[in-house]
Amino acid sequence: MWRRSLPDAAAPPPSGATASRKARNGIPLFEGFLALLIGGLVIGQISRYVSDVLEQAERSAVDATLMNIKSGMRLEAARRILAMQVALPAGGNPVRFLAAPPAGYMAESGLPEPVAPGTWFYRTREDTLFYVPKHHGHLRIENVTKDTVLGWKIVKRSDEAKEPALQTVTPYVWF
Repeated sequence: MWRRSLPDAAAPPPSGATASRKARNGIPLFEGFLALLIGGLVIGQISRYVSDVLEQAERSAVDATLMNIKSGMRLEAARRILAMQVALPAGGNPVRFLAAPPAGYMAESGLPEPVAPGTWFYRTREDTLFYVPKHHGHLRIENVTKDTVLGWKIVKRSDEAKEPALQTVTPYVWF
């Protein structure tokens, strides 16, 4: 019958790299550094992706608000035509054409300086609706002033249409 003997406690450990690795406790320094480096790169990429998604969502919300203002202007113009009233006048606060003000809308007067990002506001003296973007990494504005602010106003159209239009005051490209 075969008997298996137990290793002698005084016997030397097996030689080679695997033996020295087994002898140490924990992760080797190089492998730990490599894991941290890869983890940092992954977190950095995820962070950039999340930032881009947030900015695209903000741009979509701004576009939806502007579309709703234009729809409200068309609805008001149709209502005036049916009631045989005068055409919709140029100027004024475009927010009046919305069922409810957009999220982050502040009153028409008494605005703090500087205005917080994500805020819509209307300045009577300029007759313009403004928006201060929260995320503007992909936003390019022509004729940039000191602040990143987008603006729109209701103007009389130059064509033969009687109804005014919502015009961009600060030309921009977002994405």
